[in-house]
Amino acid sequence: DGAAGAHGFFEQMFGGKGGGRGRSQQPRTKDNVRPIWVTLEELYSGVTRPLPIIRKVVDESSSSTSCSACSGKGAVIQVIRIGPMIQQVQQPCPSCRGSGSSAKLKTQREVLQVFVEK
Repeated sequence: DGAAGAHGFFEQMFGGKGGGRGRSQQPRTKDNVRPIWVTLEELYSGVTRPLPIIRKVVDESSSSTSCSACSGKGAVIQVIRIGPMIQQVQQPCPSCRGSGSSAKLKTQREVLQVFVEK
C-alpha cells in the first residue's frame, strides 16, 4: 500500500499525470496580461467586455519545411575533442531555434469576449 500512497502523492503534486509535461501536449505561449477597466457596479454584477488582441499564427497558405541543418530534430550535436577525450554536446539548432521546421507566420487580429465574474 506504500507504493499506492506514493502514487497518490505524486498525482496530487503534479496534476494526476505522474509528473511532468508529456510530449503530446502542445507548447504554450507566454501568458498575456492586459488591464480591463470596469466600474464597481460592473464588478459587483459581472460584465462581458471585448478585448482586442494581436498575435502571430502559422500562415496556412504557405508550406512549412523541415530544417536542413538539424534534419527536423530541433537540436544539433557538437563534437568537441580535447586531447584523448571526446565530448558531445547537444544544443538547440541555431538555424530553426530548436523548432525543427520553419513556417511563415502572419499577424492576426482577434477580439475576445472576456467575462468578468461577480
